[in-house]
Amino acid sequence: MTSQIRATQQQSAGASVASEALQVAKYVVKQRPILFSAWMVGVLVALMGRGFSVTDAQLNDYNDAMHMASQTTGKDLAQARRALAEADQRYYNAKGWFWSCDEKCMREYNKQQLAAGRVVELEARRDGLIREARSTVLMSNLLVSIIVKPSKVHCFQK
Repeated sequence: MTSQIRATQQQSAGASVASEALQVAKYVVKQRPILFSAWMVGVLVALMGRGFSVTDAQLNDYNDAMHMASQTTGKDLAQARRALAEADQRYYNAKGWFWSCDEKCMREYNKQQLAAGRVVELEARRDGLIREARSTVLMSNLLVSIIVKPSKVHCFQK
């Protein structure tokens, strides 16, 4: 008899938890419909989207472009970062008491800013080369899907 009462209580507790969860879900949907819709679209895209396949030629082109980007900017970027670290240390050593800065300090500060600009310039150049390599793979896949499959324009693999 007591086991039947416990089973009934557990079922009612489980039902109350489920009904509470349903009420909270309804409240969230009613209070924030745009956010919920965007979340739902994201979940659907994540469930259905599988990406696109890349041919061996595209993979080789991508790897070559990434290798070229690392070789083109790798040594220059390492030298620029080293020069920035040295210029930063010289600037730090040239500062006076309570961060006061005289003429020598300002010269070192200007050198440090030039070195930082060089690092930013080289990083932007490297990022541009990487972005270009990635976009060529994506664009070639989109063009292939448009040319080969004109009725189905998509970039998802089935």
